Amino acid sequence: MKLTENAVNNIKRNRLFYFKFIPTAALLMLTAALLLVHPEAAADGVKRGMSLCLSTVIPSLFPFLLVTTAAYDIGMFDVLSEKAEKLTRFLFALPGASFPVIAMSLIGGFPVGAHLIEKALDKGELTYAEAQRMLLFCVNPGPAFTVSAIGAGVLGSKQAGIIIYICVSAVSLLTGVLSRFFTDDEVKAHREKTAIKGFFNSSAVTAAVNSSIRAITNICVWVVVFSCADSLLQSLVSNGQLLMFFRLIFEVTNGAVTASEHFNLPIIAAVISFAGLCVHFQIMPCIIRARMKYKYFLAVRALSAALTSALAFLVTRLFPESCEVISLGVKPQQTALDVSFPVCVWLMLMCGLFIIGDNYIIAKKAKKTEGECGSLY
Repeated sequence: MKLTENAVNNIKRNRLFYFKFIPTAALLMLTAALLLVHPEAAADGVKRGMSLCLSTVIPSLFPFLLVTTAAYDIGMFDVLSEKAEKLTRFLFALPGASFPVIAMSLIGGFPVGAHLIEKALDKGELTYAEAQRMLLFCVNPGPAFTVSAIGAGVLGSKQAGIIIYICVSAVSLLTGVLSRFFTDDEVKAHREKTAIKGFFNSSAVTAAVNSSIRAITNICVWVVVFSCADSLLQSLVSNGQLLMFFRLIFEVTNGAVTASEHFNLPIIAAVISFAGLCVHFQIMPCIIRARMKYKYFLAVRALSAALTSALAFLVTRLFPESCEVISLGVKPQQTALDVSFPVCVWLMLMCGLFIIGDNYIIAKKAKKTEGECGSLY
């Protein structure tokens, strides 16, 4: 009995060693062994991941990240944030600065919302509590992914992609509304905003470029890692159902393709809403920056997936004619680059706002200088 108590006390005193260090070391050793035993599979997965990054991820995501980050850094969304203050307070109990972040998360896709949350947190426009709540509903697929890549490319139906996008977005916004009841007013009162440096400040633009490069590098690294893991799993796992489960939760694109081959639209929508562990790790720097525990984020993603599946099931029952054209088991169409009309329009709008904003600031400074000169005489 005393021996047992001593063993339990030893485990309690060294729980960090037993429950974190040992499992992590064992996982790393197992991974190293797999890389040595199956080098061809690992190399093939890395090649596929790098090919995906070069052909799709970087061309489609990096320009959007760069323009959006630069616009946010130089304060182009400030007027929009002020106008939306009442709306965001009423719906989400969040400041007006959250509005462009929420909008961009719905337009740009999975990592964009988390990236802007981190930027807003660095600028002092959000508290840690607000950033944590926004992470619960600002991790969304964009229309380019759901409508073009999954709807038209995988399911052969843009209508199906639109249904998925609407269901995922609706559940995200509902999560945001419900999260307002868990806000911390005491923490929220300590927000301090940093000063905006002005339009086309060279240091702000350079910082936006560096931030976007770091973000896209982080995204590509995790895409390659999970592509390699997927190849190793295919070499190791002989159980088809177990392999299918891993593919559903590992990476959102492969998960959606796998779901389309075995399940119906509600399950596909759930897989996309969950976003996959690859996306979770892509936004992990923001989760850490916001001082959020990953287990809460994971629980909300699982709950959002369940709610999205239920909503998609309801939609398919109310409007069955919208899903008659969906063909399960079709092979995805290979495209060099997924093009989204809304994203193209948004990029053009951002470029236009850059030009208008620059002219406005120049005119405002000239008018101010003229007024100061007039006051001297």
